Amino acid sequence: MGPEETIEAMPARRVATVLRDLATLRARTKDGRSPKPIATFCFRSGRSIVGELLALQEEREGWAVAVRLLSSSSATSLDVCYLDPAMLEAVTIHDAHRFAADLSSGRVAGPLIPPPDGSPPPTRLAVERRRGALSDKGPLAIEIDWPGFVTSGEPLRVLERQLVALHEALEQVGRDDLGRASLASLKAARLRHGPEPAVGTIDGRLEIVCQPERGDLGCFGRDVLRSKIEESL
Repeated sequence: MGPEETIEAMPARRVATVLRDLATLRARTKDGRSPKPIATFCFRSGRSIVGELLALQEEREGWAVAVRLLSSSSATSLDVCYLDPAMLEAVTIHDAHRFAADLSSGRVAGPLIPPPDGSPPPTRLAVERRRGALSDKGPLAIEIDWPGFVTSGEPLRVLERQLVALHEALEQVGRDDLGRASLASLKAARLRHGPEPAVGTIDGRLEIVCQPERGDLGCFGRDVLRSKIEESL
């Protein structure tokens, strides 16, 4: 889905919900690999400010918001605005297609965006090397059933993240004797392409179905994956 198609698919959203979305996105950008959402906050008075939401928290008197101010003359700013969300009338998210999944509760996947550092996505060979290294570390061999997977561009970066998340989830499952015994009964863990994320066991293998071209919506995070693996064993 391209940027224009993504914008056309965006659902309506209340201002309070958008603020919570921005807070979620803010937490994700701390790893330095995700783009930072910039927004214009429009007040009932007719004034507006442009900035990046730093914090949203609930206090006894109500919600408190901190926004780092930005301007065209300065890419970085040390000015912070503390605003009353009750005075907000609208919030405009700039380049909203980049954050479609969060701004739609996962209903719109949006295009895959390269990380801010501009690093290129891995090649298929690099992903295979990573898979081999993680398999050697254990606790369970990992396979990739390549048919169906996009083998170039940003989807490969997402697939590599899913590969790492799977390895970390397996390590968590195997942290005790019961978990290790359950994993020992399996031949391998296999990543396979499919229309919807799913986890199950087939022919003695743990099978994880994912769709990296949908970004995080088409894959599992480590903790969710660990839980689903334990349910399948």
